[in-house]
Amino acid sequence: MRAVNDVLDRLRTALQGARSRRADRHAHAICPVDSWAFTPLYTGGQCPLCGWQPDGYVYAPPLLTPFERYWGAMGAIAAVSLLMLVVVVVAVTHR
Repeated sequence: MRAVNDVLDRLRTALQGARSRRADRHAHAICPVDSWAFTPLYTGGQCPLCGWQPDGYVYAPPLLTPFERYWGAMGAIAAVSLLMLVVVVVAVTHR
């Protein structure tokens, strides 16, 4: 029963994080040190000039932050290449 509760808690926190990420796109802050306006979502939750962090703001990085597009593109190219190889082999062997 405890495992089920742990899974439900993880799902709740994931949903809350997704909701906060959606709201974070529109969140703006003004640094009191240098009067710089910034969006904490895109600056790691802190002022890009001095490092000040807004009170009450919890930084939640986007879901695909660790995903690099380069490796996704390389995987897609590899998959298409394998598909073309299979098509060529089938076409050559079925004359």
